[in-house]
Amino acid sequence: GESLSVAALRELKEETNQLGELVTPFCVRYRRDPSDVYWVFRVQRVADSPIVVQSEELLDVQFLSIEFSINSEEVRPMTQYFIK
Repeated sequence: GESLSVAALRELKEETNQLGELVTPFCVRYRRDPSDVYWVFRVQRVADSPIVVQSEELLDVQFLSIEFSINSEEVRPMTQYFIK
């Protein structure tokens, strides 16, 4: 099977039309209800392509600035913690 980093970059391309380069694994998140485990990676975009939402799996895609993410009530506290 594919590695987590290869899978992350493939999903980025498939779901958003963005090309990226893996910078580092960021964290592993677990949610109990509904049960979900997911890996978070820091990725640097390598091309300025328009975002195209894969509507079969996603409702919306947004890339948020670090400053906005840290200060926004729309971003969960645990996510803000990891960004800082």
